[in-house]
Amino acid sequence: MRRPTVKLRALERGDVDRLYRYANTARVAEHQVSFRLPTSRSDAKAFYERMRRSQTDRVFSVESSRGRYLGSVGLHDISWLDRTCEFGVVIADPRDWGRGYAAAAVRAGVAVAFDRLQLHRLEVPVLARNTVARSMYERLGFFPEGILRERRFFDGCYEDVVVLSLLSSERDD
Repeated sequence: MRRPTVKLRALERGDVDRLYRYANTARVAEHQVSFRLPTSRSDAKAFYERMRRSQTDRVFSVESSRGRYLGSVGLHDISWLDRTCEFGVVIADPRDWGRGYAAAAVRAGVAVAFDRLQLHRLEVPVLARNTVARSMYERLGFFPEGILRERRFFDGCYEDVVVLSLLSSERDD
């Protein structure tokens, strides 16, 4: 099977409605960890404005090779001194899950983080129950570092979060 290709582009004002839609898709929202997505159009617009001005966050829209919007890649809480950030990918439509888009978006985001931004370390928090995402990150070279017990509260329950990381020296192109 051929790997899909994706391209990253700057987050645009036109993405606000897309952010709003996928943030309010239960199957998408239930997999988010430390980065809570907007829940109203005004929240989505405020998120866009914050990301546009931020010195410590970079968010990119992910598009298919044909220009179809797929989701986003986020590099958050960038420490320019330590050259680290929290990294994450969201594929917005559950119908696109399992098709290789997330892995392609991770590869593209890793390239931006290490090649363009010259970061040294990426950290990814993943819900312990999300074995599909964890396996994907591990296949792409991320190393599981530990478990944050009952780190996330969602739908009336606390959940464990697994933290994975990738160093620039470990990158597997």
